[in-house]
Amino acid sequence: MKKLKFGLISLLVLILIAACPGYVYAYNMINPYQVYTYEQMVLDINKLKQEYGDLMEVEIIGQSEFGRDIYAIKIGNGLGTIFINASCHAREHIGTNLTMKMLEYYLYHLKNGTPFEGYDVNYLLSHNKIYFVPMVNPDGVTLVQKGLSAFTPEQQKVIRSVAGKLTDYRKWKANAMGIDLNRQYDVNFGNAVQNPGKPYPWNWPGKYPEQAREAKALADFARRIKPDITISYHASGNVIYYDQWIAPENVKRDITYARLMSRITGYPLAKIGYPTSGGFSPWIRKEFKTIAITPELGKHAGDYPVPVREFNNIWKANKTLGLASAAFNLSDLGVLANSSRRLIEEQERLKAIQDFIDEAAKFTGRLNYYNFVGKVTKEEDIEKIKEALEKLDELRSKPINMQNATAQQKSFIDYVKNTKYTVVVSNGEIKVLTVDNYLSELTDLADDKKVMTLYSGQNKLLLIQE
Repeated sequence: MKKLKFGLISLLVLILIAACPGYVYAYNMINPYQVYTYEQMVLDINKLKQEYGDLMEVEIIGQSEFGRDIYAIKIGNGLGTIFINASCHAREHIGTNLTMKMLEYYLYHLKNGTPFEGYDVNYLLSHNKIYFVPMVNPDGVTLVQKGLSAFTPEQQKVIRSVAGKLTDYRKWKANAMGIDLNRQYDVNFGNAVQNPGKPYPWNWPGKYPEQAREAKALADFARRIKPDITISYHASGNVIYYDQWIAPENVKRDITYARLMSRITGYPLAKIGYPTSGGFSPWIRKEFKTIAITPELGKHAGDYPVPVREFNNIWKANKTLGLASAAFNLSDLGVLANSSRRLIEEQERLKAIQDFIDEAAKFTGRLNYYNFVGKVTKEEDIEKIKEALEKLDELRSKPINMQNATAQQKSFIDYVKNTKYTVVVSNGEIKVLTVDNYLSELTDLADDKKVMTLYSGQNKLLLIQE
């Protein structure tokens, strides 16, 4: 009877699994309970892309010194920007396990419209985007995990020359060329403690900032996305570093955020105790004046990688950190310092476009995006058009998030972004001259001595004095 009962329960479980493949899939596509290699990561990124399609964007932001691709994955489409990276130091590759699993969970809940650990994933990722770079240092990670056999004979010669007497490659931190990637950024560069003065398995900062291809790729990527909050996962110690190079006006914001992350993870906040040199997180704070923290994952493991058996505790502590950061970015402190500023600017730009459309419509009754003509009877009307055009000219050089634009604004944005225009006020009439009528109309005006330039820039507003 017990066997029959057990059999029925097992059958029921199998039926439920078959009926809910997405649920099972959500927790089994990425296996973090293994030595997670570069090759496995690439396979898993491709599998996630097949499953989630347009919900994620994958790009290669650069290559390692020995030609391995450095991947970045984006989810969400909001104005706020969260940046999560891992495995900058070769032996600290447990961070890749974490970030890949985090990516999978967030995608699953985003697709299914379900909350994760109380966080409204859809809402947070409609107001933020999260970028993941799961493995910054693929050569170094591969060396730690597989040893010299994973490299060509020529590459092995380079690695041996850097290693010196070191034969246990599990201790390696640098890239394959012996440059410590977390000493490579332009913040107090070259003043690292215990600098060996030459290529070495750890601590050598290189000859100049961003010398290493991996560091250059990460810095260029950060400059492109301009993150509001950056989480750089390292290992080990179960602590969070957050201080140094914080602008005075940002101390309250940064400490509030760090304390929140400490409360979520259970990791105490820590200070290094001496001026850091060339670190990525301090460089982010200095370069962008935005939030950057460095959580150290797992119990202290000395000079070796954190063992996989630590992953459950690491996951439990960190699984919501990306979403918690997105939520903080929408709070008064986060928004006020970062995303809100861009949101306000975005709203102002869209309003300027709408103001121009409205002003034009007053004269024409409608707006034809290629030409409009109307009567001008008052000097202030001319000034209004001039002011609107001045605003509009500023818009041309700024990116606009089309997600928030109306259909009319989108059409007008597309037009002004791709077409040079000139506004002419002549004999009480306003004309917008474009490529369609520019030459024929201005040929006659060019000889008119009454023409004067009121507005100069990429295009001109010409006033014909009557």
